[in-house]
Amino acid sequence: MADSDNLGGLALSAKNEAAYPDDYFLLTSERSAKLDLLIHLLTHLSSSIVICGPKGIGKTTLLKALQQRLAAWNYCVLTASPEQDMASLNAALAASASTAPTLLVMDNAGSLTPGFIAAILREFADHRQLRVIFALTPDELYLKNSSDSLISECSVIEIPPLSEKQCGEFLQYLAARPDRRVAPQHLNDTVTASMYRNTHGIPGNIIAALPSVNRRPQQDKTLILLIAAVLLLVAITLGVQWLSQTNRLTFSHPTEPNQTTP
Repeated sequence: MADSDNLGGLALSAKNEAAYPDDYFLLTSERSAKLDLLIHLLTHLSSSIVICGPKGIGKTTLLKALQQRLAAWNYCVLTASPEQDMASLNAALAASASTAPTLLVMDNAGSLTPGFIAAILREFADHRQLRVIFALTPDELYLKNSSDSLISECSVIEIPPLSEKQCGEFLQYLAARPDRRVAPQHLNDTVTASMYRNTHGIPGNIIAALPSVNRRPQQDKTLILLIAAVLLLVAITLGVQWLSQTNRLTFSHPTEPNQTTP
């Protein structure tokens, strides 16, 4: 792999960080192994590949890392849509044609019309210099197995979520970025555990949940002030009740004057 800076269990490539300033680049050791497997399949087998994982897991991020690892390949990256047809697909490939091996990446492939993935696989089955990757969620892959039976012949690589420890390291990484997506003082073990539980270790979900982390100290301060106000009100109420009871006892048992002997 390319030289990288280590932050805990995360390998954060400075080269990729510079290339994609508006995106995060995250490869754990498990994801690095998936990337190595992906490269092995592309260079040694002719079958097409499905990159599978829930939305926000990092399919596009992994494919960006792949593009830098296989820089000598010709890339044709398309965001799939229901309007996609074979004519537009061939036109895109022709526009990026070269003598190098070509990798056709269909991101968001779940949006393709039923049967079109199978049509793509049939169309390019004999193209020895072409490899095809489809990015799908697990639910989309399940549906495509019914509508596009040829997809069962593809190799499937599933991208794993982050562990709780990696979730914490990812939060620290985001806090250390120049744009500082989360303030470091807002992070602790409790926040990490809550974030991991609520996001299931999916990086996209973690980023989406950052505003709640940044608001939490203010919410905690408000809660503390509210509790203090309630306690003060209870103390005042008890004090008033005690004074009222003391006054009633005083009036019901007045002090008798001293009697003198005649």
